[in-house]
Amino acid sequence: MAVTDQPGVIVVNGEQKNVPSRVVSWETVVGLAFPGERSNPDLTFIVTYEQTEQSKHDGTLAVGGSVTAKKEGTVFYVAKHRRS
Repeated sequence: MAVTDQPGVIVVNGEQKNVPSRVVSWETVVGLAFPGERSNPDLTFIVTYEQTEQSKHDGTLAVGGSVTAKKEGTVFYVAKHRRS
């Protein structure tokens, strides 16, 4: 089993979350932060991260993107904004 296929523990907006794979997508993070709201067309989400396995350990995660999380300790912040 590849390292990226192993489960991990991430932190999303201050709460620990178990994930089945250490490759974590934008969709997964937003779904964990705001269950049921990801598909709302009136909302936009900004996802930032820190402490990943990637060579760039922190940054902004774009829609459709993914990062490789550490086994434990990768942190995501998700901000929700209403479109005006």
